[in-house]
Amino acid sequence: MDEGTLSKLEFDKIRELVASYAFSSLGREKVISLEPSGDLDEVEARLRMTSEMLELLRTGEPPPLEGIRDIRPSLHRCSLEGSVLEPEELRAVREVLGAIYKV
Repeated sequence: MDEGTLSKLEFDKIRELVASYAFSSLGREKVISLEPSGDLDEVEARLRMTSEMLELLRTGEPPPLEGIRDIRPSLHRCSLEGSVLEPEELRAVREVLGAIYKV
């Protein structure tokens, strides 16, 4: 889709509005980076994910997102030879892994 069409549709404003509801900074980054897709498989995959989340919300069960936070800096640091994570960083990694397991 060309920039003129996206501008007329105010796609940036829509993206910002959706991003304002993101649970985490990671979710916000993901929403801000989204672009329209012409790939049918990708569109169908996105619609499936949206449907799954709507179904979770309809059941009244909150999505299992507790513990989700950005641990990319810690993961990068621990990939460096000789580096050691601090206890708080290890706790954060454990929480994220626990949240992933729940999903």
